[in-house]
Amino acid sequence: MSNLPDRVDAALAGRRAPEADTAPLLAVLAQMEPLRSVPPRVSGMVQARRQAFLAEAVSLQPAPRPTERGRMVAFMRRHPALAMGLSVLVVLMVVLTGLSGTVYAAQTSNPDDALYPVKLFAEDVRLGLTTDPQARVDTLLEMCQARMEEMSALAERHQAVPVGVPARLQAQLDAALQAAAELDDAVLAPALERMSARIQVQTEAMAQVRRQAPSDGGLEQAARVLTQTQAMIALGLNDPQGFRRAVRSGARAEPTGERTPLAPTPGVGPGNEPGPHAPQTTPRAQGTGPAAEPTAAGAGGQTPGQGPGPQPSRGPQEPGNGPGSQWAGTPTPGGDASGTGMTGQASRGGRKP
Repeated sequence: MSNLPDRVDAALAGRRAPEADTAPLLAVLAQMEPLRSVPPRVSGMVQARRQAFLAEAVSLQPAPRPTERGRMVAFMRRHPALAMGLSVLVVLMVVLTGLSGTVYAAQTSNPDDALYPVKLFAEDVRLGLTTDPQARVDTLLEMCQARMEEMSALAERHQAVPVGVPARLQAQLDAALQAAAELDDAVLAPALERMSARIQVQTEAMAQVRRQAPSDGGLEQAARVLTQTQAMIALGLNDPQGFRRAVRSGARAEPTGERTPLAPTPGVGPGNEPGPHAPQTTPRAQGTGPAAEPTAAGAGGQTPGQGPGPQPSRGPQEPGNGPGSQWAGTPTPGGDASGTGMTGQASRGGRKP
């Protein structure tokens, strides 16, 4: 028994009758028989069919994916307002990137430098971004330390401290006190103690700086601000509620006593006490100056042997005594008429003791 293709070929050639397995195949071949006749190619039709095929292929291919730049352009066209905001943001980023180096260089500038306003602006921005009260206290104390360094640098160069530097120091210390007033009692005392220690160091440094320029008004104002702040801190450590009320009302705690001078002056020592050149409070007078007012009653109100005429109640000033110290004589028992043997008692303001 031959295979199937041979039997199909034999059936098509008429040499063999169709069988059960070849009959369906012969039927299909009979239906495909018209396809054997191929018409001749018509000139121009091939080109027309090719163009139609290519056009259909182009219409069926997927659209090209847009690039990043194309998507950005399309987005900006759909949202013009948002596109304008993004453009401004990009410009600001470029400007801030360019200013970053300038801000870094301005950190070491002094009030007489051109970059000093940039330094102050950066401090304001940094403080505005700090919301925690305890962090604000630490940040403001660092800024106050910068003011101290600026004034020290100016004093070393024998330049006057501008009034704006101690004014900014006072504003920053006041802001530090206000931030401390927002703290709870549990953390208020430790914060004030840290603040007091920092200000104590700054006060000692200010005393050293003022020795270089004792007549500088800006340094004097800065020292006064530090002293007032230290007094407010002492109030906060002793009376937290009173401290909060004082800070919120803008009141200032004045330090007790007068400011101690930088160098001892003749006649005045530390604490307004008599210094090494101060006169004795009750010196003894020797000599026979003009006659003093007598206390013994006599003829015409005079002692025997005393000459007529007005008698002064104030004697000459003691050499070396300070202004306002006068001498008033009083007779001693057994004194003669000429006033010899008088003892003088020193009294302030010319008053008799």
